[in-house]
Amino acid sequence: MLCLLFLFSCDNTFDTANTPETDSKSPTCMNDSLLTWNNWGEGFFQTWCQSCHSRNTPQRNGAPENLNFDTLDDVIKWQSSIFDSVIASERMPKGGGIPAGVQQQLIEYMDCLQ
Repeated sequence: MLCLLFLFSCDNTFDTANTPETDSKSPTCMNDSLLTWNNWGEGFFQTWCQSCHSRNTPQRNGAPENLNFDTLDDVIKWQSSIFDSVIASERMPKGGGIPAGVQQQLIEYMDCLQ
């Protein structure tokens, strides 16, 4: 049950084309996920992404200036790139991927983004 969402790397190797900025569930979401921005997503992106991908990060380690995950709208905008970078290619986060259980939660969260 994979959706289009991956965390972005701290380099310029991904496509920065914008994705639609909607706040509706993916057509592939097969359940009523309990994971929301407030109870899971915000903490995930603060922990795993914002050290490079935040408007407030002084040392971005090569991450593009416009590639930020500070808000739900940011995550929705970059959903497909996040999926590609974190789930499909596992090139993010730099220095090592996320644990399998957390990766499954990210897949669910991104697939059922609300």
